[in-house]
Amino acid sequence: MVISFSSEKPRARLLEGKRVFTARRHRRKQCIDQPGGRGLRDWANEKRTGPKIADIIIFEVGQFEARHLISWLPWSGFDDMEEWIDEIKRLNRWKFVGAWDKLWLYMVQERDSFFKPSSSG
Repeated sequence: MVISFSSEKPRARLLEGKRVFTARRHRRKQCIDQPGGRGLRDWANEKRTGPKIADIIIFEVGQFEARHLISWLPWSGFDDMEEWIDEIKRLNRWKFVGAWDKLWLYMVQERDSFFKPSSSG
């Protein structure tokens, strides 16, 4: 099941071989079907129905209130929380995302770079 990276900054980070923490409004079906915290092999594209841009591994981190995402900001690809939340809103047709709304957080990384040592996160 593909995961789309429509936002330029997180997509660029992913394609540099760095891990990306991405917040989604809905839980990925594969994580419901295969619980256990192990990485899921998948692929990413730039937009729905777009071609593959990377083979990836996805880890479900869990469900968090939007206000707690700040812990993962350095690995999100965004410069600050306002930018990250605004992008979540934009990608969800400007539906309200408040501080106490719960979002699903995933760590995503290119498969080729997953097992290589990385000092940049």
